[in-house]
Amino acid sequence: MAKFTEEQLAAIESRGKTIVSASAGSGKTTVMIEKMIQMIKKDVDVSRVLAVTYTKKAAAQMKEKLRSNLIKAINSPELSAKDRQRLKNQLAEVPGADICTIHSFCANLIRTHFFAAGVDNKFAIVMDDDAEGKALKNKAIDLLFDEAYEKGDERFLKLLSVYFRNKSDNELRKIINSLYGDLRVRADYREYLKETEGRFSV
Repeated sequence: MAKFTEEQLAAIESRGKTIVSASAGSGKTTVMIEKMIQMIKKDVDVSRVLAVTYTKKAAAQMKEKLRSNLIKAINSPELSAKDRQRLKNQLAEVPGADICTIHSFCANLIRTHFFAAGVDNKFAIVMDDDAEGKALKNKAIDLLFDEAYEKGDERFLKLLSVYFRNKSDNELRKIINSLYGDLRVRADYREYLKETEGRFSV
């Protein structure tokens, strides 16, 4: 097993509800994978594990790390033949494991129980980083800018006077997209916008 800090070991070895709060790059994914490996080694089947993250890339990386760590565990010389066979069986279950994005998990849950949720089971999830999501976001900002140009909004024109560069408003568009991304991670972003409205002037 890799070297872990006392806090990381506490998270790995704890049972029941455990909350891990740490900054980016501090090893949360490594701790989660080790926790899953330890559970699977004991008696938990891969099919009973649910791990959710925010991006498809992170989910794919987590699944790959689980696979590679299971292979390491299988190749351990201390493992009995019975336990080795059990881990091999679990390794075969990894491709179909519930290691996915939160959006994917929720979508599958709603599709399974669409009748109870009162929605059409043919709905689709639009992500920020997929082609449809990017196209919709670009369309929205195009409409916003078209309307602002047409109205000749004074605050918008002041912003343009600062950020209009090389005969293009792309810089302002980038800033607005970045602010939008920052706001969307807040659960209370609508309330936050209402509270901050009027605080700042251009």
